[in-house]
Amino acid sequence: MTVGRRRQFDEQVAVRAARDLLWEKGYASTSLTDLELATGLNRSSLYQAFGSKSALFTRAVQNYCEEILWPLIEPMEADDAGPEEIAAYFLALAGRIRKSARPSAERGCMISNTASELNILDDTVAGMVRNYRKRLHSAITNALTAIKGLDDPDRKAEVLTAAQMGLMITARFDPIAAAKTAETIAADVRTW
Repeated sequence: MTVGRRRQFDEQVAVRAARDLLWEKGYASTSLTDLELATGLNRSSLYQAFGSKSALFTRAVQNYCEEILWPLIEPMEADDAGPEEIAAYFLALAGRIRKSARPSAERGCMISNTASELNILDDTVAGMVRNYRKRLHSAITNALTAIKGLDDPDRKAEVLTAAQMGLMITARFDPIAAAKTAETIAADVRTW
């Protein structure tokens, strides 16, 4: 009986490498050869570890949410959140976008980018995109409810959620304009 070999790689490191590549190129434009080069794993190891390109993409999106998105959103979900947390969120986005020396600045948001490829992706990923938008909207609504007398916080949260998604798409082709807009939103929210 042959004993299977133990994995000789860190799965999280491979997922992060795949995430960064898929974030930059998108699902459709990323080949298995690209994933082999990015992760340092051969095709057989990729399939053994993740099952398919689609399953690896799902893991990459999940990792993006856990490591990048949720830490930015969580302060707006706190019971004592208010407009300052919303402003801090948009300023954090502006800061990330302005770091154009880093490749992530012109990649935009992996979730926003993924939304444009939903027609070729599975329902799991589509659900993750919807969940992100829902969670962002809910967090912003939560923080807006701290503003006494604010007219229709849910509607304002909808506008801010749509603005955020538009910002991250704009960051791909005009990072400076996107960063300035994020800073303007932060300043405006502080006046509410």
